[in-house]
Amino acid sequence: MSETRPDTVLFTALNSFFGQILEEDARGNTDMSMRWRIHDAIGSGNNILLKLIPNLQKWMDTEGDTDEDANVKVGSSHRLQFLFCQLIGAIASREHPLVLFLDDLQWADEGTLDIMRMAITDQDIQHFLFLGSYRDNEVSSSHPLSVNLLSAIQGQGIKVVPIKVGPVSVGVCNTLLSELLCLPPSLVRPLATVVHKKTGGIIMFIIRLLSSLNDKGDLRYSFNDRRWTYDLEEISVKEVYDDVVSLMTDNMKNLSPKMMFGLKVAACLGSKFNAQVIDKIKKDDEIEDTFLQECINLGFLRISGDTCVWQHDQIQQAAYDLIPPSNRDSFHLMIGSRLFMATSASEMKNLLFSIVDNMNMGQCLITEQERKDELAELNLDAGEKALRQSAFESCSKYILTGLSLLGQDSWQTKYDLTLKLHEAASEALFVTGDHAQLLQLTSAPLVKARSFEDKLNIYNNLVRSLAGKFVRFMY
Repeated sequence: MSETRPDTVLFTALNSFFGQILEEDARGNTDMSMRWRIHDAIGSGNNILLKLIPNLQKWMDTEGDTDEDANVKVGSSHRLQFLFCQLIGAIASREHPLVLFLDDLQWADEGTLDIMRMAITDQDIQHFLFLGSYRDNEVSSSHPLSVNLLSAIQGQGIKVVPIKVGPVSVGVCNTLLSELLCLPPSLVRPLATVVHKKTGGIIMFIIRLLSSLNDKGDLRYSFNDRRWTYDLEEISVKEVYDDVVSLMTDNMKNLSPKMMFGLKVAACLGSKFNAQVIDKIKKDDEIEDTFLQECINLGFLRISGDTCVWQHDQIQQAAYDLIPPSNRDSFHLMIGSRLFMATSASEMKNLLFSIVDNMNMGQCLITEQERKDELAELNLDAGEKALRQSAFESCSKYILTGLSLLGQDSWQTKYDLTLKLHEAASEALFVTGDHAQLLQLTSAPLVKARSFEDKLNIYNNLVRSLAGKFVRFMY
């Protein structure tokens, strides 16, 4: 269920940072020294950053080519990493140190991890503190986070300070319950002991369990006694869940069928989505018009402008678990297909990733070659858009998925699409440094392309890849 959408988290964070800087400027607190440091650091190579960080362009008051269709040249991956490090170094100073915090690093793509590794190990960057959180039960020694970031920076002598955030003690749980229920600590201690045993001391699990007990009447406010009351014996025999997701999923099953269907749809749209997308997907009265407001009232979602955001990834996971595993492929395909049919050409650029991500997850159910070709073309569009956003790993995934959908006779029946996918794939694999797969992929177009001109881009990327590999070998 993890997203493949290339919304680059680092540049989203920096765009938010420069948004705050713009607000400070509006109040007359302009930091000219930082502006000049950034100007000197990124120089004439800043167009790619301006496209990814619009608020930086506004603050610098610089004209740049920020058109989404502007070309991103092959090799931008390394240039982007360099410019990011230059920008971080220019922002951070003794007077204004910079702290960058990234959550859920277990889901970070390799491109993001590479950029962070370069920034952390760059000796020219001073007054910079990086904080990251991740779930250690999801990160093994072979996980990209361990290999590309943690081991890499420790190998260069960078000090890493691990802080294990564990569950709270029974005493803390008792204090929490005492303050929540406005009861003396001695009176809630038996309840705290039971709650702690059932939740393992995980704060979010404690809150959700208390909410569940309240919904089912096991924890209730008595107007006669004028205080909160509970049935300790009844709570003690309640089912013990392995994790908070299981608890929330079980609670969600008590909602109406229309509410559950809406939650399933929303879960498949990612950690955030446009509120109008739900209306495009639903048919007739499958989802109530009050669905989003109900989700807000229940604490599942929050609204920021036109964007719906899950309050926590565990809530999204719980909603996703409402879909039986055997039905998930067909459910994703249904969402992607409905969204595609309801989306106009002008709206496509904003919904392309949602459409393609969902249809790709259900591609195994597509049997007609004509529909596979349509999805292959959508993957080409998504790959090209990801490349323009400098999301190179995502670009590679989209393009390779598109290639896998082509028929065996595609060079005869879909020549232009087949050639474009191979050209885009060779570019993406060169940028991501997958030389072995690039060699394997270029064999077909070099034989089956109809002219030398059609082979030229493939040759160009192949030669550059070989040259890059030779340079790495020399050093």
